Amino acid sequence: MLNDLHALIRYFVVLKYIDDMQRLKAIRCYFEGFNYRRCAERYMMSPTTLKNIVRRLPIDRSRPGYIRLTLAIIDAALRLVPTRVDNFVGVRICRLCRHVGRNDVGAWIVHFENKHHDVLAYDIHRVTEYLRARRYI
Repeated sequence: MLNDLHALIRYFVVLKYIDDMQRLKAIRCYFEGFNYRRCAERYMMSPTTLKNIVRRLPIDRSRPGYIRLTLAIIDAALRLVPTRVDNFVGVRICRLCRHVGRNDVGAWIVHFENKHHDVLAYDIHRVTEYLRARRYI
């Protein structure tokens, strides 16, 4: 269960790193109780795309209170984590090493885990401590 929680925190932290606020807010909208279509229209996404994103999230759906926990993780990522990637037209550039990459979240997760950046572990720790202090975990 902790691995799922760690993966979920990592996913939302990297979304904040790359400043993908559209995707982050659409996911939050869905977990606040709105349907896929309404959230997708509000944040200019395809409902199918949003549905696929939500289905692939590493969430333990058997855990009681997983919706509240997911919303708390998104809130903590929005509050505590700085943007670490500059966004240009179709391209994102890492502020720490000037690496140029696509808009793919998975590629940026690999970049922040495998490169010399220790910031990912630090920010995941900060979000985890925030959740512990608020008694979510």
